Amino acid sequence: MVCFLIGMAHQGQSSNGKEKEAFYRMLEDDEAEDGSINFGESFIDPYSVSIERQRMNLDPERGRKYIYELLHGHDVQCYNIIRMYPPVYIQLCEKLKDDYQLKETDNVSIEESVAIFLNICAQNATQRYVGKIFGHSQETISRKFHEVLSALEKMAVDLLRPGPNELTQPHPRLQSNRNYWPYFKGFIGAIDGTHVPVTIAGKDSEKYWNRKSDTSINVLAICNMDMLFTYAYIGIPGSAHDAKVLALAMEGPHQFPTAPFGKYYLGDSGYPLRPGFLTPYRGERYHPSQYDGASPPSSYKEMFNKRHSSLRSVIERTFGVWKGKWRVLREKPRYNIHVQRRVIAATVALHNFIRLSNLGDVDFDSDHPTGNVPTEDSDSDEDEEHNNTHVHYMEGIRDQISASLWDSR
Repeated sequence: MVCFLIGMAHQGQSSNGKEKEAFYRMLEDDEAEDGSINFGESFIDPYSVSIERQRMNLDPERGRKYIYELLHGHDVQCYNIIRMYPPVYIQLCEKLKDDYQLKETDNVSIEESVAIFLNICAQNATQRYVGKIFGHSQETISRKFHEVLSALEKMAVDLLRPGPNELTQPHPRLQSNRNYWPYFKGFIGAIDGTHVPVTIAGKDSEKYWNRKSDTSINVLAICNMDMLFTYAYIGIPGSAHDAKVLALAMEGPHQFPTAPFGKYYLGDSGYPLRPGFLTPYRGERYHPSQYDGASPPSSYKEMFNKRHSSLRSVIERTFGVWKGKWRVLREKPRYNIHVQRRVIAATVALHNFIRLSNLGDVDFDSDHPTGNVPTEDSDSDEDEEHNNTHVHYMEGIRDQISASLWDSR
């Protein structure tokens, strides 16, 4: 079951689409090395057209030397530049070549193409700056960036899905933790939404404005206890709240990994209590910060909320690692909105690939605290909980867990 989707809802192509594409091309072409825009460079002095200009950056040997130093230099230097250690990087290049048809050309190897893409995403670097590093023209950098992007999209389809028994069998880490087992025996993952800033111009930008007065995409994701993404719904404008994004993901042919009977995802109060989704008690302390330095849980509802928050925090830690690794997710990239969606999907695939490599990674090993990701506001609609029968069923499960936790304190 494929659980990866670039959300295409409300992406209607406007009549001025060509003008917007031209604008973004001009923006990318006229970027200065410091990221500023110099529109004056777009205009040619008619008295200087006879001057012969030398082509910039054309030194393919520079890129080959760069890759050699990346692979044979200090591992930390490689990690800081492309956000993975050399063995993982080599595995990634082989995977994209063997399974997703990424090809080399006369002057650009597969290793170089992948490093170009990783450099841009890790540092949110301009193509002009990366061109100087690798000794290629901006046209070559752009072409290689999109070739790797297409290959990573294909990889995302394969990597963003639950394991064979993940929706039916309890996770070993769940069973080995006495704080959660056997109370949350129906747990199969944590679900949440996070905002990724995007660059968008014109009237279309209105629906991308979120409540923090910035333009973003609201990314819905599910992860397991291994901090692996098992589903991602990408593309809904930032003005939509979490419950709305979930409804859109589930109502269409998006291959949402529906929880089997008796199983559920843990979500915060931004989601409705319904079959397949277990949310906390409203009106009670929930977040860990509300218990730090304060009195312990004083009721079965607070006891449930505290354990629920602790178990569900795996999605916040996963978001923290994902966003912390790729700077392009924290700063507005210099591409049109369609490419920005694809970049988000590609970085999710890279996240899973690095995690599955089992070769060690500083970001995963440090297990980022939830503070690495801004806390999303909870704005669920009470009206979502409209089916009393379904609500009562999940309320029964929640009350049963709460009573068991309270009795075992």
